Amino acid sequence: MKIALVQMSSGPDKNINIKKAGSFVKAAAEQGARFILLPEVYNYRGPNDMTLLADIVEEIPGPSTKPFLRIAKKKCSCINWFYL
Repeated sequence: MKIALVQMSSGPDKNINIKKAGSFVKAAAEQGARFILLPEVYNYRGPNDMTLLADIVEEIPGPSTKPFLRIAKKKCSCINWFYL
């Protein structure tokens, strides 16, 4: 089985982080990876401020998972986040 480990720097903009991670996951799947592992904070790395929590949390499936579900289904890959 071919696996891929994604390393990336994430910032406080979830949309940018998700797009960046999506391009890495898509490239790995297209190269035949069947197990793709993302870092635990791939979608947000910002201030540790509880007042921001309402803007960060989301339901599953949600914006941080839906793009990867489509890739996984299309490419028959398993994509894992450390915290899920």
